[in-house]
Amino acid sequence: MHFGRRINNGYRAGVDPAEHLVVTATARDGAGIARSADGRVMFVEDALPGEKVLTPSPQRVPVSCRHRVDGCGGCDLLHVAGDHQLDLKAGIVTDQLERAGVEFPQPDLVSLTDDQGRTTVRAAVVTGRAGYRARSSHDVIVPASCPAVDPLVEELLVDGRFGDAAEVTIRAGSRTGDRLVLVDGDPDDVDVPDDVLVVGADELAAGRRAWIHEEAAGRSWRISARSFFQNRPTGVDALVALVAEAIDALDRSGGAGPLVDAYAGVGIFAGTVGARRPTVAVER
Repeated sequence: MHFGRRINNGYRAGVDPAEHLVVTATARDGAGIARSADGRVMFVEDALPGEKVLTPSPQRVPVSCRHRVDGCGGCDLLHVAGDHQLDLKAGIVTDQLERAGVEFPQPDLVSLTDDQGRTTVRAAVVTGRAGYRARSSHDVIVPASCPAVDPLVEELLVDGRFGDAAEVTIRAGSRTGDRLVLVDGDPDDVDVPDDVLVVGADELAAGRRAWIHEEAAGRSWRISARSFFQNRPTGVDALVALVAEAIDALDRSGGAGPLVDAYAGVGIFAGTVGARRPTVAVER
């Protein structure tokens, strides 16, 4: 077994399944991390912490999406019970902090409320239709439905036709209804509802500007076709509320100063908690 080799379906040729590898952590792509008796690290696809390779965790559930069963790489944690996914994600973050020697408080886990799913999707296009790459593959799986994304995005992902493009980016303002499609092919060949703004990558390169609007964290945002924005407005609400709480605590103790909004994207922190203090937004 080579370092880092995945064990598909719990084991692969050359590994004795009786070894009962114990999964102790989770990698960023959702694979379980285990160590063999001689100390080698192994990644076990879809395995959960506490599982042995042949003994399932009580947190394991049947995968509900047939496209994921077929190999779609769009979602990593559908085999994990919903109420356990937060714990799993927190474990991924705290493991990285521990490795970096960073002190941190006990995570306070908060579920998003009224979440409608992702509002930005970048998909491959085959014969005019959008789809997701299969896991660890360039193959494309074209979905008949996708509950992981906002319904405004799902309609375009499933029903849109994108001509000769090889890739499409679909963006929606969940709370405004704005929608945009960016293709690397001819925008005139795209077939989507009339309310959708369609733009070509060549047009952007030539200087055209295109955007949608979204409402989040108590204000309206203009989001350009290629700019970074959190993948759902409920995520923006939660992030800004938490950072505002931390800054308020610093203000009360006299410790707050200038704000740096690093990897700023459209500037959700500069445009909210940074509005009343010296702020530098960093983006390229």
